[in-house]
Amino acid sequence: MEARFNGRLLGFGPMRELPSFWLRLLRRHHFVYWPAIAISGALIAVPTLTVAASDSLSLAGKAHLLEVDLAERFLESGQVRVRRRLPSDERPFMTFNMSDTAYMTGIYCAMQTWRFLATGEVQANERATEAASALVHLVEVTGQPGLLARASIPADARWFDDGVWRETPDTRYRWRGNVSSDQVDAFVFGLYVYSEHLADAEERLRVGRAVGAVADAIVGNGHMIVGFDGQPT
Repeated sequence: MEARFNGRLLGFGPMRELPSFWLRLLRRHHFVYWPAIAISGALIAVPTLTVAASDSLSLAGKAHLLEVDLAERFLESGQVRVRRRLPSDERPFMTFNMSDTAYMTGIYCAMQTWRFLATGEVQANERATEAASALVHLVEVTGQPGLLARASIPADARWFDDGVWRETPDTRYRWRGNVSSDQVDAFVFGLYVYSEHLADAEERLRVGRAVGAVADAIVGNGHMIVGFDGQPT
């Protein structure tokens, strides 16, 4: 079975189970057709599923679909992953390219904060808090004062990613380095929005320490981001 959105393959290969997000979506909007293929003279019907969001969905409804999809496919311990890599024969597990995790998590933190301010939904508050904690973790996990990681994962997690990764001294995590200015921008942006509107006094102190350390490191290094190896990133 293949799932398609506006005619484009979404990444669910033949015979792979559709995530629950799509199963919920299909209850509202689905189109099933049965193309036939010939193999060695035999005609075989293959069910193929096309999914599209109806124009009848409200803006809030579309936002909800996006929220469910993002949470189920890209959210891990408050961090927002990008570029999902599907299982293959060489790597029979789901993984991600995590070069922009800090960037996307910062934007997500601000978005969930604004979502809570607009809707009052408890879930938005919880997810903003988780994202803010994940952003602070991305500074703490490097073990270097003011150095932000692009991403972090548990050391025993299955993964396949390019970039430079290091393991923490306690062997609990590995983190991706060589952070760039856009990652720092989104990190500061997300934590600023969260601390202004949702953080309590204790959270503001923790956020302030993390953001202050990153700013101090950049200023102290001649307005450059210096990596773990002492070289500008």
